[in-house]
Amino acid sequence: MDRQSGEARELPKPIHSVHDAIETVLAQSAYTRAPQGAPECTLTGEHGRFEVTTVQAEDLETINEMQTFIGEYLDASEVDTVDVVQAGLRGDRAVGSEHDSKYRIFLARDEQGNIASLYSGGVVEFTPHSERPDEAIFFGAYGITSMSARRKGLVRELYASSLMQAEVDAKANGKKLTMVVGESSDESEPAWNAFGRKRVYVQTGPDTYTEIPYVQPPLDFDPDTGLPTEGNIDVPLHLMLQFFDGTADKKRISLAVDAIYRWCNMPPEDEFSTQEALQAQRAYIANLQKQFDDFLFGNGELKLFSANERDEMRKSGASILDAK
Repeated sequence: MDRQSGEARELPKPIHSVHDAIETVLAQSAYTRAPQGAPECTLTGEHGRFEVTTVQAEDLETINEMQTFIGEYLDASEVDTVDVVQAGLRGDRAVGSEHDSKYRIFLARDEQGNIASLYSGGVVEFTPHSERPDEAIFFGAYGITSMSARRKGLVRELYASSLMQAEVDAKANGKKLTMVVGESSDESEPAWNAFGRKRVYVQTGPDTYTEIPYVQPPLDFDPDTGLPTEGNIDVPLHLMLQFFDGTADKKRISLAVDAIYRWCNMPPEDEFSTQEALQAQRAYIANLQKQFDDFLFGNGELKLFSANERDEMRKSGASILDAK
């Protein structure tokens, strides 16, 4: 889940490529980056000097330090174990994908060497049998900034670094990065609007648009039953998107949700004790995908709205219904 504090201004121009997105995000930067255009860099500006680096799977000291930092801001149930983090950093293959997806974590350290901010995510490709086998998305997992470093624009810098790296990772697998996808709470939405992401709506009546209900599935499943373990439930969130190539279309949104679920919520087959357990887990995720797709394709025109755009639509007399 994304978390970010600070003032937010929406992007002033349309985005037609990942380069446009990076350029526009950094147009509001408070820092000079050296080397310029590199994901890992030194930030220098009025808020001080920060070092931007990526976390390596073998660097257990940094991973433990990062886990402690994350634990100060997220619930314990939202924090991955060290083993899970290391596996993601080494690269794991989403079910049905051709190539591994590498989980990338960017850190910004202050002049004392303390973690001031963090942003994570990774590239996930559409399946080979999909209508867009040569495309991939960047799935933004979450961003966190320490209380003392907020309103200094650090997540902006880490997000730009993540997009730079995501393009490299996509190209390495022969894929084109065409979308950014993220999950959002009400509180974090303004920040992601500022980076170009918008929530997803479909027309459900005359001058009426309804947000597509989206849930983050459980992250832990019982290997013997294939069902969520105790305390793990579906979490309603807002799906937020930005398209880099072409206009928003329903098929790619469906494929993006499929990619997220395959990477984050479908454990490898060998983690289940029986075929029945595996099939139960896969059926659980398939049902969530079907619910999403039924609403997406079963209604009318697709629209992406920022918070400000929804306010303007309501002022003009439109009915904008948000998902609960």
